[in-house]
Amino acid sequence: MLTDAELTDCRRYLGYGAFGAARGAHGGWWFYQAAAAVDVRLQTLSDSEIGVLRGYLGTLTALEAAIPGAADGLDTASAAGWVRNPAELQDRERLFDSWRRRLAGFLGVQPGPDLRAGGNTVALVV
Repeated sequence: MLTDAELTDCRRYLGYGAFGAARGAHGGWWFYQAAAAVDVRLQTLSDSEIGVLRGYLGTLTALEAAIPGAADGLDTASAAGWVRNPAELQDRERLFDSWRRRLAGFLGVQPGPDLRAGGNTVALVV
């Protein structure tokens, strides 16, 4: 069985905002239908599927945590032999979103509104 934190991360990574905020942010019956389908899928996974899902969560957590680090070299174009990749942030976000879509494919659900719009729902780690 998935923990509450894992369920929350799955929904976030799949592009579904907090359910309580959905009325103002997404609205409409389609959101609730899609979110309910995700919840049903997450609650009915076999033990082996949960193992695979936890692998996805580990990868996504690492990719998400690396995105803010892309800002470290934004103030420097080059130093000594090092040259900054000007597309690093976009590359990291694209890779992160690609894995989010892979998770949706594994679960057999549609990406949520935040992922379809190309946006990231990123948690800040304090």
